[in-house]
Amino acid sequence: MPPKQAIYFNDKFALGLNFSFGYGSTVKKQNENPKHSDYNVRWGVYPIVRYSAFTYKKFSLLLEGKTGVGGSHLFLNVGGDTERETNDIIISVLNIKPVLCFNLTDHFQLEAGLNVLGVGYDINIIRG
Repeated sequence: MPPKQAIYFNDKFALGLNFSFGYGSTVKKQNENPKHSDYNVRWGVYPIVRYSAFTYKKFSLLLEGKTGVGGSHLFLNVGGDTERETNDIIISVLNIKPVLCFNLTDHFQLEAGLNVLGVGYDINIIRG
């Protein structure tokens, strides 16, 4: 899960920021064909708003809303030459999901995002 920081203004509401960055690569060699490789770089910056819907002892159920922008850049190489480059820009208009939290201390929580129960709308712009 990407780093996330939020400041609680009272017992129910928090504002924060979520940064994400990732890199992945794959290399394949098929019999006598040249080597295929791809590189994928992902990034995102998302402001978040949290509402504490339910709290029981050290457990909390939160509703988290986010908006922001992110991207993914894919580079495909065949035999050392760049064959294809694809750039995606994702504009997160509004996404809301429930989050289950366990409070380790007053300042730190462990989280499990329940993404299958979330709703949202994104705009995906593909160039490449």
